[in-house]
Amino acid sequence: MTGQEPAPAGRSAFTAGELAYLRSQRLAWLATVDRSGCPQNSPVSLHYNPGTDTIDIIGWNLAASRKYRNVFTWPYVALVVDGMPVKGAPCGIEICGQLKTYAGSDPGPRPGQLATPGGQPGVP
Repeated sequence: MTGQEPAPAGRSAFTAGELAYLRSQRLAWLATVDRSGCPQNSPVSLHYNPGTDTIDIIGWNLAASRKYRNVFTWPYVALVVDGMPVKGAPCGIEICGQLKTYAGSDPGPRPGQLATPGGQPGVP
């Protein structure tokens, strides 16, 4: 994505274990709040962006979605990336932060970037 600030070289808000987990997952749950205060929790695709140390949220025609509109009302969201291994305990990461939206003219997948409150990428 153009116009994004690069992450400081060699520095990430995520631990090495969190980065490995985020890179292994493709599905997450994005919680937003609409203008009446009602929460919405939606499945989304995700991609860790090492250039900006953010999570890119991807979905089909996101710019026309309710979750996308909700971000303009209240930009703070929660993103849960979770999984259930065949053996062992459930695992996951919750990331709370501010979602910044980016849209183009193509109706295909639209990314958004999740950064922590205060504009710093990663986990608060």
